[in-house]
Amino acid sequence: MASAPDVLPVSIIVPTFNRAELLREAITSLLEQNRPAAQILIVDDGSTDDTATVAAAFGEKLSYARLETNEG
Repeated sequence: MASAPDVLPVSIIVPTFNRAELLREAITSLLEQNRPAAQILIVDDGSTDDTATVAAAFGEKLSYARLETNEG
């Protein structure tokens, strides 16, 4: 019988809308955790600020998905 891993992988989803500066802080905090995430997914709900630029600055450390219009 296979044994369970000591630490299960964690995926983190961060929804955002027009909060570029807060997003930068949130991603930085997530990357500095003692237990790293297996995946960080940013879901942008149609932001019109610099959210996409902030997400792109973190490169391959996260995935980014953007809705064209705000869905609330």
